[in-house]
Amino acid sequence: MKKLTYKKTSNLKTQNFNKKYILSKEGQYKYILLIDNTGKIDIKMVFELASENIDFELYIMQIGISGQDANVDISVIHEKQFTNAKMSVRKIIYDNNKSFVKGLIKMIEGAQNSFNYFDDKGILIGENSTVKVIPSLEIIPNNVKASHGSSLGEIDENQIFYMTSRGIDKQISENIIARGFLEEKLDDLDNSSFREIISQDILKLMQ
Repeated sequence: MKKLTYKKTSNLKTQNFNKKYILSKEGQYKYILLIDNTGKIDIKMVFELASENIDFELYIMQIGISGQDANVDISVIHEKQFTNAKMSVRKIIYDNNKSFVKGLIKMIEGAQNSFNYFDDKGILIGENSTVKVIPSLEIIPNNVKASHGSSLGEIDENQIFYMTSRGIDKQISENIIARGFLEEKLDDLDNSSFREIISQDILKLMQ
């Protein structure tokens, strides 16, 4: 079984989104969320891996457009053995934006031989922004692997210099680099139509 889900916060009925997903059949699952609207956004998602032999990938992209204040709370709970998951957050934060991400990896008794990695990476473009990341682990079984990492930085000035020296406007150069950063994990999507839709959604926000 393969399942791909793509959502945008601008299409949600509420900006206070609270949802639990129970994955009860073995297979491959990929969930992609694009945070693309302004204002206060509160997102809480829980994914329960409730069957053996599940491969799950969660990919969240945040584009910090004007006045955005995003709070994201993610939990992935491994309930069965041989469950693998990757939780990735990529964000572009512009002036006066806020990003707060909590990522929980939880492995209960019975989740032996499982794996999970949570990583959060961001690029700051502008000033006066607030970024906070809180990863956490709750692990009971011994024979599992779970880890996390995060990083935040600015666009490499050497890349900007290279592009501007070839006649590309600085802001356009920043947007091209930022798009490449966000779309990095879309390269392995089997569905090229989905990949093109997501890429176009990102492009519209950065024009």
